[in-house]
Amino acid sequence: MLSAQSANSEVHYQRPHAIARLRRVSGVMMNQIMKEQVLNLRSVTLADLEQDLDRLWPLLREDPLLLRQLSELDVDPNQLPLSWRDAIAVEPRGMGIDPITTAVIVKFVVPVATVVVIDVWRHIILPRIRKDHGSDQVKPEPAE
Repeated sequence: MLSAQSANSEVHYQRPHAIARLRRVSGVMMNQIMKEQVLNLRSVTLADLEQDLDRLWPLLREDPLLLRQLSELDVDPNQLPLSWRDAIAVEPRGMGIDPITTAVIVKFVVPVATVVVIDVWRHIILPRIRKDHGSDQVKPEPAE
């Protein structure tokens, strides 16, 4: 059982395999849990990314394919905040890896369900955004 401290209480939820899975995936991790990820965007703007999140986040509770993917991750959609803005912050970082690329930082801001939100981001949301715009247009920055 994984526990997380919120401001006033301790919350427990069943996700013991999530930490092990995060250790196996190639990604940026801090203190064993990824806190943020840098994306390099080509023809995709920060506004486009936010619109994608506006469109995809509500679908996590109603789209049969996304619900099945959540189930495969052992994620109950009710564990997710109603708005992506309560779970993820997207900020400009400046120039990306080349002059035509913009870098943005995706930060995971939910203190209680961080592992759940990261699972959803890595395995459902980000792959869907990369599929919609092209994997060469939205690239996660390699881990250091």
